[in-house]
Amino acid sequence: MPNATPNIALLFFSRRARQEALEKPMLAKGSSLRANQAYHKRLINQTLRVLENTGLPVFHWHEGMQKAQSFGDRLTEAIACLLNQGFEKVLVVGNDSPFLNATRLTHALQLLAKHQSVLGATPAGGAYLIGLSQSSFKPADFSVLPWQTKDLALALREFLALEEAAELEALGDLNSYQELLELWQCQAGLKVLSFLSAFFKILL
Repeated sequence: MPNATPNIALLFFSRRARQEALEKPMLAKGSSLRANQAYHKRLINQTLRVLENTGLPVFHWHEGMQKAQSFGDRLTEAIACLLNQGFEKVLVVGNDSPFLNATRLTHALQLLAKHQSVLGATPAGGAYLIGLSQSSFKPADFSVLPWQTKDLALALREFLALEEAAELEALGDLNSYQELLELWQCQAGLKVLSFLSAFFKILL
């Protein structure tokens, strides 16, 4: 990664694998907690590798570090913590968008270096990536956006409208077994989630 983005922090906002498996089982009905935990661990590690390869500071903000109750308050708390450490900008990603590869992340960072904010929306109306600067981050307004709903992307666009913002291509995310199975069955899924071969019998 070029040194053009020296003061950007990467925030990986994700529960740890066991907690993810408990709260969001992704494999077929009847699959074990152990199998679901293994799935989430691989996907978390895959995302972390992409982030760490940028050479920028990476912070994994998981449930053990969170004090607030709502999703919006927890994410706001995490971003504020990094901005208060002196970072000028924070780029946030979760663990449910396997299409976020090194090329796309590099592009997002280049845009964030030039703009006050950047948004990566999902086709379903959510967001897989959010980049914010000190000037575009308004905690009270940010925390009450319609998090985890199909209205989030639109609300984020309105939230960032007063700032110089850039938007990335839409990328799908994974929130259910059906979405995972559809991805696995397509050509892109074979490349993006090749580790799922270990769960082939469970998926079928």
